[in-house]
Amino acid sequence: MRKTQYTNLTLVFLIFLVLITYGAYIEAATIRPNTIEQIDFFGSSPYKTYATIRESAILTNSYVDTDVLKTEQLSKIAILFDLTKGSLTSAQYQIWISFDNVNWFVEATETVGAGTITDTPSNGTVTLATDVKYFKILNLYAPYLKLSIKGTGTVTNSAAIIHIVGVI
Repeated sequence: MRKTQYTNLTLVFLIFLVLITYGAYIEAATIRPNTIEQIDFFGSSPYKTYATIRESAILTNSYVDTDVLKTEQLSKIAILFDLTKGSLTSAQYQIWISFDNVNWFVEATETVGAGTITDTPSNGTVTLATDVKYFKILNLYAPYLKLSIKGTGTVTNSAAIIHIVGVI
């Protein structure tokens, strides 16, 4: 009788280990500089990636690049901006892509007027009346991405954090 109890207890313990190891679990994120790795915060959701490409830092009046993000397996991303106003008037950002992590191309804005199409380097501007958190959705066409961000006005007590959430 005791042998059966120990066998049953051993089986329950093994099943428990298998469920913990291979069941529906949350994987830990490992994010190294210049790369983003698949994680599973959301179970079966297609939103499988997350990285912080700019830790909280005071904005400057000149563009400062974020970390480079390797986006090979992603089809879309949401760029999450967390901006602290401080004394700023606004924040401006640029989105850059690269195919080799050496040559970078800035996103362009297209305007049409009087039959003429004009492309200009895009400077996204966020007017800051208060602290703000917002996102921008972006389709990806290149394996590398970075942003540049700056503040306009007095940068005292301002800050910016930028996160990326991606879809595989």
